[in-house]
Amino acid sequence: MKRFILISGSAAVCAVLLAGFWLARRSKAVLSAGALTAGVEKLAAGWDAREVPAEARTVDIIICDSEGPVAAEDMSVQEPAAGQASGTGPASWFGRTFFRKSLSAGKHAPFAAALSDRPGAVIWTHQGYKAASREEMAAEILKALRKAAAAGAGINIVTKGLAAAPALIAVGALQNTGKTGGAAVVINKFIAVEMNRPTLDKLSPGSFGDFTRPGNLLEWVNIWNPPVAADRLSVELFSRKYGGILLPGGEILPGDGAQDPVRLVRALLETCGSIERMLEPVVRAARSKEEQTRADASRNLAGRARGTEPLAAAPRKQETVSRQESPARTAAGAGAPSGAAGTTEVNSGRPAGQYPALAWADGAAFCEKSGGRLPTIDELKIFHNSACGGANSCPYFGMLFWSSEESAGGNARYLMFSTGGPGAMGKTMRLYVRCVR
Repeated sequence: MKRFILISGSAAVCAVLLAGFWLARRSKAVLSAGALTAGVEKLAAGWDAREVPAEARTVDIIICDSEGPVAAEDMSVQEPAAGQASGTGPASWFGRTFFRKSLSAGKHAPFAAALSDRPGAVIWTHQGYKAASREEMAAEILKALRKAAAAGAGINIVTKGLAAAPALIAVGALQNTGKTGGAAVVINKFIAVEMNRPTLDKLSPGSFGDFTRPGNLLEWVNIWNPPVAADRLSVELFSRKYGGILLPGGEILPGDGAQDPVRLVRALLETCGSIERMLEPVVRAARSKEEQTRADASRNLAGRARGTEPLAAAPRKQETVSRQESPARTAAGAGAPSGAAGTTEVNSGRPAGQYPALAWADGAAFCEKSGGRLPTIDELKIFHNSACGGANSCPYFGMLFWSSEESAGGNARYLMFSTGGPGAMGKTMRLYVRCVR
């Protein structure tokens, strides 16, 4: 009887191992088939058959998450939950290893479908990290980019949702191929919808350092809707000239649909020149507005410091600070007189309202040398409430300020002044520093 049980048990174990081996092999075959490479190969074969010259070849690699937008907490600047969107949980790994049937979601998501009429479009609609991990997605994108470059095509990448992280990892992995004897792989335009720097850092902590644009990526644009203004697009541009300038997306295109991300993506892809050149008028207008708001804020702060009324300024939709505010809140303004502890700004030798961009440890040392310290999140919120009567009238719109508070994973917390919300980021990032007593 014992021998029968032993034999039966051994047979059952062998059957389970054989079934697992077969399932794992089938799952690996799905991964090997890929989701983008076949589409790029088909385009290249068509170009070759028609003898299309290299300068007329363009591939638009479009990667979209079928599971809808990134969660609201991701697109805000709140701290991420541990392991958020990592796709590394045991259930996800088990499903990918043994039960993966396809890398694609079956049908295109609406965003991808709206761009499918582009002549060189190769589309991958995926289901989060259910069918492919971040690393597996990056490997598939990397293979597709190499094939497109080998076909002599110009390459653009458009992502919607979390695919921006593996796409940027793939682009970064290829930036030195031309120096090591391989064919150089250059990406003309990378457009990431529903993405910004804090969200990208949450999806792939530590992978992107200080968010320097890879050398083989000519232009990189992030597009998202801030949680405080969900009907308004924000745009962030990385190019040869700009290292992450923040722009109002609704001012890029005229007329109805100015806040439509699909229309904006099409315009960015189809512009004859560079995205940088296309956005130059918007950059000039934004800087002019910023200079005006800073000048208004400086006049108002100077007036308060003298105990006099602020100088007259152009009419504005929102007052930056109400005269009915509490003394502690009023004291938070740059160069304001002494107030509650933590709200008095330390004179660092810079003009009022101008702050250095430093890594977290360098910022703490800078403040200590100036006779102060980094503020807490609550103290930064007081400063934000005082300086920013609203996101549209904030002289520090789009700026991220370090706090003194550390966070999990070796990160530190900051406050984003376009939303007034806190977040966490790697300490090597260069954010703005305001020192207090």
